[in-house]
Amino acid sequence: MQIHEYASGYQAKTDEELLRLARDREHLMPEACLALEGELTRRKIRIERETGRFGGESEGPKDTDAFPKLPRGPWSAGQFLTEVLDLYHRHFWFFFKLTVPVVTLSWIIYYAATREVHQMFREFVSRYGLVNPSSKILEMTILRLAEYLLSWMAFSLLFGVICSATREIDSGAVPIVSDSLNAVRARMGRFLRLSLLLFGLVVVATAGVGLAERGLFWAANRFHIRGLSVSIVAYILTGLAFLVVARFGLAMPTVILDGYGIAQSMFLSDELTERKWMVLAALLAKSLIGGYAAGMSPFWLASFVALPLPGWFHWVLSALSIAAVSAVEPVMFIGFALLYIRMSAARSLLGSGVQP
Repeated sequence: MQIHEYASGYQAKTDEELLRLARDREHLMPEACLALEGELTRRKIRIERETGRFGGESEGPKDTDAFPKLPRGPWSAGQFLTEVLDLYHRHFWFFFKLTVPVVTLSWIIYYAATREVHQMFREFVSRYGLVNPSSKILEMTILRLAEYLLSWMAFSLLFGVICSATREIDSGAVPIVSDSLNAVRARMGRFLRLSLLLFGLVVVATAGVGLAERGLFWAANRFHIRGLSVSIVAYILTGLAFLVVARFGLAMPTVILDGYGIAQSMFLSDELTERKWMVLAALLAKSLIGGYAAGMSPFWLASFVALPLPGWFHWVLSALSIAAVSAVEPVMFIGFALLYIRMSAARSLLGSGVQP
């Protein structure tokens, strides 16, 4: 029988009948177990005491371990995101303290690279006027790529540490920063190769979107299409490109948590995120759009202040921006880690898991 056939049968049963089935779940087929867990979740039934053999309850409360958890799958994007946010809010300070140093380092890298690029730009404009020597352009491009790469590696390290911490929290343990760092250190070779591979995918996707945008603006000028429409299409293309790359976001927890190889992790991530577009889109929007809005909000608010602000106040705004971004960014990493934990457990239960 298929899972949906079991699910249809369980929907017709009473709560007591489902509880009796849950007690003897070790005798059920894997597909039946998943369908049963889904129906229990849908009815919001929590098994907190041991069910008696004849449908009653034994005397006194029992340990919840009497009923081992079945792997929980993100049955809907809303339910899964609620679980992610609940986990994050319960351990907010732990994740915030992890994220602040990485965001601060990324801001320093960006600030230093921006100053250097501006200096280079002023130099060759003053020397060559409107003529842009290709060597200078190449030099600035390499500098920007180096900046993005350094920031990417810093956030990848944060991603790996959060993956380990998320599994500890999900298993009921107390997360420890040193243990999470050791988990990444144990996979350092694969971690570095995977981070570089994912960075390459992002660069390729960004370059593809850039070429598509050039084509759109060329077509807009040729056929007199409104610029606003072109900009909207360009933003949509950018979002779709990053959404496709996000299909491989589970490769990081695959490597850090279970030690898969790079190729295996990429294929497995693609498989586990199949038909999870809404979850991926929500996590990306929370990180990219939410992170941008959080980072810019102090500067936007300051722009409404009519009074002149002292020069040093820019550093205050930057500190507030770093804090705001640090409060938003962990959600996507927690979401990817938790999605892998849930989906890989369900996959393993169905008996089709790939051995690491």
